[in-house]
Amino acid sequence: MNHSSSATKATDISQQKSRVLIWLLIGALGLLCLTLGVFSYRALTTFENRLLPEFQDKAELVARSISKDVERAVAAGIPIDKMVGVEAYLGKILNENSDISAISIAPPANDYSGAFAYEAGERGLDAPRISHEIRHKGETFANVTIALNPDYISSQHEEVTYEVLTTLLITMLVTYEMLGFLIYGRLLNPLQSVVNILRDGAKGRFSHSIHANATAELTRVQNVLNNVLYLLAVRARLFFDDASELRAAQIEPEKVNRIDQAVRSIQNRFSFSDPFKFREKETNNIRALRLPLFIFMFAEELSRAFLPVYVQKLGLPSSLQHMPDFAAGLPIMAFMAVLAAVSLLSSPLAERLGARKTFIIGLVPAVSGYIASYLFADFYLFVASRMLSALGYGLIFVACQSYIASRSQPSSRATNMAIFVGAILVAGICGPAIGGILADRIGYAATFLVSAGLALLSGLLLRSTLNTDTEHLGQPEDTPQSDAQNARERSRVGMRKTPDFALLGNLRFASLTVLCAIPSKIMLTGVIFLLVPLHLSGLNAGDSAIGRVVMMYGIAVVVLMPQASQLADRRHLHAFFVIVGGILAGLGGISLSIWDGIWATVGVVALIGMGQALSISPQLALVQNIIVKSTTTSSPAEGLSLFRFLERIGNVLGPLIAGSLATVYSVETAVITIGMIGLLGAISFWVIAGPGVLMETLNETGDN
Repeated sequence: MNHSSSATKATDISQQKSRVLIWLLIGALGLLCLTLGVFSYRALTTFENRLLPEFQDKAELVARSISKDVERAVAAGIPIDKMVGVEAYLGKILNENSDISAISIAPPANDYSGAFAYEAGERGLDAPRISHEIRHKGETFANVTIALNPDYISSQHEEVTYEVLTTLLITMLVTYEMLGFLIYGRLLNPLQSVVNILRDGAKGRFSHSIHANATAELTRVQNVLNNVLYLLAVRARLFFDDASELRAAQIEPEKVNRIDQAVRSIQNRFSFSDPFKFREKETNNIRALRLPLFIFMFAEELSRAFLPVYVQKLGLPSSLQHMPDFAAGLPIMAFMAVLAAVSLLSSPLAERLGARKTFIIGLVPAVSGYIASYLFADFYLFVASRMLSALGYGLIFVACQSYIASRSQPSSRATNMAIFVGAILVAGICGPAIGGILADRIGYAATFLVSAGLALLSGLLLRSTLNTDTEHLGQPEDTPQSDAQNARERSRVGMRKTPDFALLGNLRFASLTVLCAIPSKIMLTGVIFLLVPLHLSGLNAGDSAIGRVVMMYGIAVVVLMPQASQLADRRHLHAFFVIVGGILAGLGGISLSIWDGIWATVGVVALIGMGQALSISPQLALVQNIIVKSTTTSSPAEGLSLFRFLERIGNVLGPLIAGSLATVYSVETAVITIGMIGLLGAISFWVIAGPGVLMETLNETGDN
């Protein structure tokens, strides 16, 4: 009864802590939104007020330059009404300045002779104008008039508005990640460490110390507790030493037995550690890992939106100059191929060295790859630099998965993995948009230097977050199994197993993988990563606009995937969401055959994002359902390993297929074709699984 009431009380306290944390985050984000909203409004107002004067000042400079050229010609003895090629000269200036709609040279307003008139472009009635006199020997003999382009000015205002709103959204997301890091990493986790030590003390266990990065106040509390634990350990050591000496000095067996009984009584009730061999209490700081992981993934996502466009602007080798779209996909394909190999082969390394060391080791090739991408303008060297970054990315990816697996109990593994996946998804929102803005401002190559700096920052944060690895913890004297052994066991359970290719003989597993999983990855890397940037670049969209469009994929996934996953689990509709998601994503690609333009591309990306948000998590659940209900001897872990491996093959094939189709036909045709592949794959899986699958979960019998 007492145990039940204690458990209930602990649950109530945990719920109260969660509610306090949620309201704290809501309040902080609310204040942040208000502040950023006011700041964004002021920035837009200021920009709007200064935009037209800036264009007018530029037009004034252009008008002065034209007037000086005409004045020099007149001073050389060429009459203004006899000049040749003036309109071609004005047209060239017009083509070089998109903010100017028309340029004209005409007599002054008080001269009605109409002896000459030169004009280029068309000016609207409401276009702002700048006029400048053309003088010779102190007299005005002509005026140059420049009409600004109101459509261009409006587009610039719209572009800056989008950039401000994008920056507002990304600032909120980044601040949320930082708040979570500070609250969990510097407050809640250290506080939980203190609570755990006090609970151990109440049970008579004094074998651990505290070492957790915390606020100044909590650090003082931790220091006091560590001093108390050290003094207790010293006193215990002295007690046992004195008891040993006293026992050795006794002659009568009865007194020896009484001393042994007293020592055993103390040892049974309490456990102490050697004062010089204290072990740190293991803490669950998985949430604190999210910010370093987010920053590293953010660094990689910075180049996502402009990479294909940048590759086409490199010095392509002669063998690839006639197929630039295919060449643009080669760095992406090489990156995905290395990532697939590293993810498959590096799990034993992460388990042996520990997550922290593997993460730091992965930073070396990752940062080196970013710096090399900045330095090398040669195509093949650039591809090699991207492969080097992929090596680091893969090691860090596996290191984080290894750490989460080793620190997670089976009941919390899904929640902890959601933290890991959430960091990647949020980085997928922030990275492309900010990367596009940076590419517009500082250039493509310099953006890779920013990525290198962010990767190093993630390493510094991780070094302060992961103080020890669970694999290297010692074995407590008071427990039959050490924390390290528990961690290794959890790691073996959580880490991926070797792929079992015999599962491809299962029809439903094979059809799910080949018809749904692989096409979805082809659509991701082929359409979103490669074709969308190329298509938007062909529509003369800027790098910032490309980044915002690519960002829509991440937004759709972040918004819809949690709800879709929960609904699929609750209603047992995993196959339904896989099929509907595949059909929706396929229709997204096909929709480019109906309409065109930037907003049409936004619709394509959004539909693909929504479709894959519906199907990503249900695919994983469906794989496990198929294996559990089949007669195969393979475990769900082995099935998921094979499924993930084949998915990565889709990641590699995506740029290859998309680039080839774009080279032979066109970018638009490639998008439509890949969309049809996704649509037909989902429908084919529906046919194989059976029509009733749309109303209930996949009923795998194992006979196929």
